[in-house]
Amino acid sequence: MTESERKQIIALVQREVIPAIGCTEPIAVALCVAKATETLGAKPEKIKVLLSANILKNAMGVGIPGTGMIGLPIAVALGALIGKSDYQLEVLKDSSPEAVEEGKKLIDEKRICISLKENITEKLYIEVMCEAGGEQATAIISGGHTTFVYVAKGDEILLNKQQVSGEEEEEEELELTLRKVYDFALTAPLDEIRFILETARLNKKAAEQSFQGDYGHALGKMLRGTYEHKIMGDSVFSHILSYTSAACDARMAGAMIPVMSNSGSGNQGISATLPVVVYAEENGKPEEELIRALMMSHLTVIYIKQSLGRLSALCGCVVAATGSSCGITWLMGGSYEQVAFAVQNMIANLTGMICDGAKPSCALKVTTGVSTAVLSAVMAMENRCVTSVEGIIDEDVDLADAAEKVLIGRSFDNGLICLGEQTVFVPREKYDAFIEEIKNHGGFYIDDADQVQKIRDGIFPECGPLNRDVVGLSASDIGKVIGIDVPEGTRAIVVKAETAGSAEQLCREKLCPVLAVLPYDTFEEGIGYMVENLEFEGKGHSIAVHSNTPEHVEYAAIQCSVSRVVVNQASGTTGGGSPKNGFTPTTTLGCGSWGNNSFSGNFSHVHLMNITRVSYPFAESYLPDPEMAWD
Repeated sequence: MTESERKQIIALVQREVIPAIGCTEPIAVALCVAKATETLGAKPEKIKVLLSANILKNAMGVGIPGTGMIGLPIAVALGALIGKSDYQLEVLKDSSPEAVEEGKKLIDEKRICISLKENITEKLYIEVMCEAGGEQATAIISGGHTTFVYVAKGDEILLNKQQVSGEEEEEEELELTLRKVYDFALTAPLDEIRFILETARLNKKAAEQSFQGDYGHALGKMLRGTYEHKIMGDSVFSHILSYTSAACDARMAGAMIPVMSNSGSGNQGISATLPVVVYAEENGKPEEELIRALMMSHLTVIYIKQSLGRLSALCGCVVAATGSSCGITWLMGGSYEQVAFAVQNMIANLTGMICDGAKPSCALKVTTGVSTAVLSAVMAMENRCVTSVEGIIDEDVDLADAAEKVLIGRSFDNGLICLGEQTVFVPREKYDAFIEEIKNHGGFYIDDADQVQKIRDGIFPECGPLNRDVVGLSASDIGKVIGIDVPEGTRAIVVKAETAGSAEQLCREKLCPVLAVLPYDTFEEGIGYMVENLEFEGKGHSIAVHSNTPEHVEYAAIQCSVSRVVVNQASGTTGGGSPKNGFTPTTTLGCGSWGNNSFSGNFSHVHLMNITRVSYPFAESYLPDPEMAWD
C-alpha cells in the first residue's frame, strides 16, 4: 500500500467517524436549519423543511437530546434558536430548558412546516427555507449528514455544489476492498491511527452513563440484572450485549450524551466500537491490538456503506456489527480468510433485518446484530462459513485443476485458438490461492500497475487494433517485444484486469498466450462481468465454466448469449468438439446470429436457431488407436 493511499484512508476514516449527539437524521435536519438561520441573520418567523423519505422515516420516532420530546418539530425549532452549524452533528449541545420552552411556542404557533420532497432520487436530502422580515435563506444538505450542497440568501447564492451530488462525490473517493481494509488495519503506523481510540472512550462512557439512568427500554441496564444473568450468564458475551445496547438506549431516548458515529450513524459507531472494546479489555489484549481491531471494524463499516449508501432499507446495525465481527475475529487470532468468513456469516444471517426508522427499540436490533457478530466470529475461527451451496460464492472447484485447464486453453497453439479463455473471473476469497496455482502450473502473473499498462499498450497500442507483432508468439517472446522480462518456458502471461467490458482492453481477444483475470464478490457478479465482455467482444461464441454446482452452470448458460458452454474442461482444446464431451466437431466456430455472423459452426439447419448447449465431461471415455478405428 502506497503512502498516498494510506493517507487517503486515514482522511476517509476521520471524515466518517465523528462525534454526534442524538439520532443523526433529526440532528442533520437541525444542522441544516441552523445554517439557514445563520445565513438569514435573524430569528425565523417561518421555517419550511423538505425531506427525502428515508430522513422522514428515521427522524419521526426518536428522542431529541435535552428536550424530553420526540420527533422533528422540536429539532427544527432548536436548530433555529440555539443551533450552531460549526458544531456539526453536535449542533444542539447548547440546548437549555428555556430554549426548549421557546421551541414549543414556535411549534404551537405553527411556524414550522415539514413535508416530503417530491421527485428526487437522493436517499439523504434535507432542504430548509427560513423567512423573516420579508427575506429568505435556503440551505440544502445532500449525500452526507453534514454535506452542504447549496446555501443562498435571497437571490445571492453563497454555495452551489448541486451539480455534484453527494453520491457522485462518494464515487470519487478511494474504493475500498475487504483485503485493503485488512492490510491497512494491520500495517498502518500505530501513531497514525491511534485517534480511533477516541471511539472507545466516548462510546464506553455513553454506555456507563446509560447504566446509571433509565433511558428508552433500558435494555442494556436490564441485561446486567440478576434475573438476566441466570439466563445469559455473566460473561464477555453478555457484557458485549449490555454495553452496546446501553449506549443505544441513551442515544435513542434523547440523552445529551455524545457518541462517536460512523458513516453518519451513532448506532453504527456504537456497534462497530463497543463489542471490540469489551472483548479486548476482558481478554487482556494490548493497546496496539485494540487500536488495530477498532480500525478494522470501523473501516469495514465504511467499506460496506460505500456499496449500500448512507441510508438504505438494510438496518445499519447489521452493517456495523459486521465490522465488529471482523475486529473480534482478528483479536481471536483470525487470518484474513477467517475475517472474510465472518463477513459471509453475518450476511447470511442478518440480511433480512430491515430499517423501519430510528426509535428506542433500535437497541433490540443493535443487540441482535452484535450477538450475531460474536457468533459469526466464533464460526469463522472454526473455519466454518456460509458455503456456495447457499448461493453466496462459488468456491467448490479444485483450483489446481481449474488453473491447469485454463492454462491449457490459453497456451494451446500460442493462444491463436479463439476458444481458449480470454478473461477468467475468480471468487475474491479464492483469488490469491488461484493465482498461486497459476504460478505453480507455469503461468507468469503480473499485477503491478505499470507493468499491466505495458501489457495493454504492447498488445493494443493506443487502444487500437491488435498489435500483429505479438500474434502467435510464445509468452517469453511477447515479453521481449513489450519490454517485460518473462521467464523462458512460461505457458501464459496472466494479468490482473481493472474491470470488465469495453473499459478494459485486456478483456478483448488477444490471439496470444495472455490471459486477463479479475476477482468477483458473488457468482452473479462474475457472470455479470462475463456478459459485459461478451457484449464487448464475442457474443454468440463460447464460455468456459469451472463449477461443480449445476445450478450455477445453468445460470451462466441462461445469462450468456453463446452457442457453447464448456464445463470443467480445457476449452481451447475441447470446445471445438471432442469425443469426451459430445460437442459436434467444427473447424469454424463463429458467433452465429447473436454476433451478426451467418452461423456458429459447420453449417446446417441448426444454425438458423439460437441454441445454448452445455457440456460435461463423460464419466468414461477413450480414444481408439488407429488400427481399431480402421478395422
